[in-house]
Amino acid sequence: MDGADEHERVGSETMRPAVARSRTPATAAQQQQQQSSVPPLSLDGVADSGTPDRGRGSRTPLKPVHGDGYLIILRHGQSIWNLDPREPTKDWRYAGTADVPLSTLGVEEALEAAERMKNYRIDQVFTSALCRATTTAFLALGKHHDRRPVVWYRDAESYRKAKRLAPNAGGGKGGATVAGANGAEGGAADAVPLVSSAALNERCFGEMEGVLSSQHVTPTRTKEMLKRARNSYRVPFQGGESAHDVFNRAVPYFVKEVLPLLLQGRNVLIVTHGFVVRALTKFLEEMDDATFEAEMELEKTAPERCRLLAPTGAPLVYRVTDVGRRSFERIESADDIAALLSAPQQKGVAFERLAGDLGYEVSHSDAPAL
Repeated sequence: MDGADEHERVGSETMRPAVARSRTPATAAQQQQQQSSVPPLSLDGVADSGTPDRGRGSRTPLKPVHGDGYLIILRHGQSIWNLDPREPTKDWRYAGTADVPLSTLGVEEALEAAERMKNYRIDQVFTSALCRATTTAFLALGKHHDRRPVVWYRDAESYRKAKRLAPNAGGGKGGATVAGANGAEGGAADAVPLVSSAALNERCFGEMEGVLSSQHVTPTRTKEMLKRARNSYRVPFQGGESAHDVFNRAVPYFVKEVLPLLLQGRNVLIVTHGFVVRALTKFLEEMDDATFEAEMELEKTAPERCRLLAPTGAPLVYRVTDVGRRSFERIESADDIAALLSAPQQKGVAFERLAGDLGYEVSHSDAPAL
């Protein structure tokens, strides 16, 4: 949620649902198992139940491209409507589906993520269609050691069209914009695709979007009503979405577009929003509705134990642990993450910082400031 609690910094997490911790990378033998390609994915159970079947069914094992596939989930930096932790008494707004940009602090947080991820091998990037997520993604890749350009596709169909037109190219046609190390534009044979989708947009908060926090509670809209809408899995905000609604659009997109890449051993970065992070966590960690709601309560009472909070500037990392069952584990240790995700260093020097290349200005927005 792009709300008051979205930028609390989260410490070590101690509560553990069904997801196991990672200890060591897969062995070379495991990485080189002979497996075949992915058949079409089934979405049975994803859209209707709170505990989806994860599209498992009977499947042929897959052949990893690079070994294990790692999923990196990053929440966007602070927006101009988020609560500023430096000014906790200042009004804030639910941003939700409003396309508000990053604040100055949000840019700093994205660059902090860039420092953490600069040596990660990243094969493909997905973001929401909102500028605070796409800007975070470009900034987070701004210090990357790999000099490959980032090719921005406005939707998955544009990316597929480009691949059909030029199977070995990362960009060029199909509605793509390419940002290179020096802000250059053009196609590249070895580019990193960045695909945006509204399926990864933040939860719609309905009538609450854009309302000053000091005006949230009214005689007809009590604090208890707002808390129930926020923390319950199936209760929507008035005129908006429930967490279940977010799950029903974000998870099928993940299963269709992202999961096949992970099962092929590719590393995928998703830059998105608070409630999409929660939906993906619920799916990846196989939480039922009751567990999800219990975790939502922990966000306020014991945030250091909450599985649903994404630390600012620190991506969540999951690894595929069972290709056939399509199960995941969260990698908890920063040292393990660095060891598992570090890319070969010989590929080149760091990207130029993209903040200046993109000409990004925090003040440039049609959204009213607080």
